[in-house]
Amino acid sequence: MKTEGTVVQEKVHLTHNREIARDYFELEFSCDFSDKNIPLPGQFLTVKIGEGPAPLLRRPFAFAGHGDGKARMIYQRRGPGTDMLAGMREGDALDIIAPLGNSWPEPEKNEHPVLVAGGIGMGPILYFARGLKQAGRDFTLIIGARSGEYLPDSSITEDLVPLFATDDGSIGIHGTVVDALPSQYPAHPRFYACGPNPMMMAIHRKALELDAPCSVSMEQTMACGVGACMGCVIRLTGHERYARVCADGPIFDSRDIQWN
Repeated sequence: MKTEGTVVQEKVHLTHNREIARDYFELEFSCDFSDKNIPLPGQFLTVKIGEGPAPLLRRPFAFAGHGDGKARMIYQRRGPGTDMLAGMREGDALDIIAPLGNSWPEPEKNEHPVLVAGGIGMGPILYFARGLKQAGRDFTLIIGARSGEYLPDSSITEDLVPLFATDDGSIGIHGTVVDALPSQYPAHPRFYACGPNPMMMAIHRKALELDAPCSVSMEQTMACGVGACMGCVIRLTGHERYARVCADGPIFDSRDIQWN
């Protein structure tokens, strides 16, 4: 996992902010990252929303893409802060700190990457999938949601040929992302998951069954985003009992997480 790079704080301007599924938005902004701080798949940024005192805390969002002087993130509208974000338009300014955290570990040549996303976990998984595609790697991509209206529109995913799973069966496989997993793989699988904790725990258990490695991107409420406040701590299984999602993650080996 890579964590190198220079963290910067800068003001960026939106190039688009569009709804891609029910209550899910893709926000793109212009950026001037140098070669020393290009955001990697799995890393995140924090955003100061608005100029006033509220929301008080910066909000963390995973990068969903980067290139041609622009970066993207995918977020869900689910509170006052993201309501404000959804109301922003092209040309509006955001104060960001980035890139933060570590990145997805690269698969070995003899491994078949299996990428699983749910909810706002789409962003870092799609970014990683495009990197694998550019590198000429075969992979399996699965995206799950409660129903088809919560899946991203085809312009976001069609070049990646994902498998879809919905709880109500409205699009793709009727069931969970675990139900959508292939029964066989062209090589030994390596799992990558980002989404709700129950989903990631299910992928972790599947990886254990197959004796396959599994990396997960953990989501926690963050205050500082740089490891100082200890507000995003999760429990681990080994000698190190706790980890900070912002500074030690957000990517972890699923075997290191205390899931229960």
